[in-house]
Amino acid sequence: AIEYVSEVLSVKELDAWAGVTIADCVNAGLGGLIQTCYKGSLTSCLSTLYPEHVFSTWLTDSLNNVAMDLKINCLDDWYYASITDAVRGGARLLIERYETLANCVSIAYPHHSWQLHKFESMPLDYWSNEQNQALALNEISQELNIKSLSEW
Repeated sequence: AIEYVSEVLSVKELDAWAGVTIADCVNAGLGGLIQTCYKGSLTSCLSTLYPEHVFSTWLTDSLNNVAMDLKINCLDDWYYASITDAVRGGARLLIERYETLANCVSIAYPHHSWQLHKFESMPLDYWSNEQNQALALNEISQELNIKSLSEW
C-alpha cells in the first residue's frame, strides 16, 4: 500500500516523505491504515516500514526547536515541561493541533517508550484504557515496593 501511495504522491526517495501530510495520505487511500495501525502518525508508519531510516517531519523539527528553547536535553525531559512552558517555547500551534503535549511528542518520537501518564496532561481517553491503568499501577507498585494486594 505504501508503495502505491508513494507512486501516487511522486515520492521518489525516503526523505521526500517530509513534505507529505496525513491529508495527502488520506486522499491517496492510505489514511485508514495509518489511523488504525499507527494512531494517525505518518512518522510511526514510515519508521516501522523503514526502520533503517530516520524520518524528520515538521512536527519533529518544530519540537526539536522548542526543546532547544526549553533546554530539554533528552526525550524524558519532556515529562517535566508544562504546557505553559511549551507554548512559551513556540509549541502553541502544535498543542492546538494535537490536543496535548503528550500527543505531540509521542507522535514526533514514536520509537521512544513514552509513559503518557507522566505528562501534565494526557490524551482525553488515556485513563479509559485498562492497559494504561495497569501500566500506571505496576509502576506505582514498583516505586513503593508493593508486592501483594494486601499491601495496597
